[in-house]
Amino acid sequence: MNSHDWGVCKCEVKSDNVPFEDGQSFDLRISVLDSEYQVMVSGQHCYSFAYRLLPGSVKMVQVWRGVSLTSMCV
Repeated sequence: MNSHDWGVCKCEVKSDNVPFEDGQSFDLRISVLDSEYQVMVSGQHCYSFAYRLLPGSVKMVQVWRGVSLTSMCV
């Protein structure tokens, strides 16, 4: 997990908890809470990520590395 502000990437946050499996579909939900994002994968809490930018200033979510996005709701 990371953030990018004014052309600069911040320090990446990594986790050993990787709930994804090659070739398997999953449901990813990112909740905006009082001071952090909460990430749920297929109904299970996996990560919390403290705000580095105000949530209203976030302009994009990037999906990469072989993930096929089939739908997105905001």
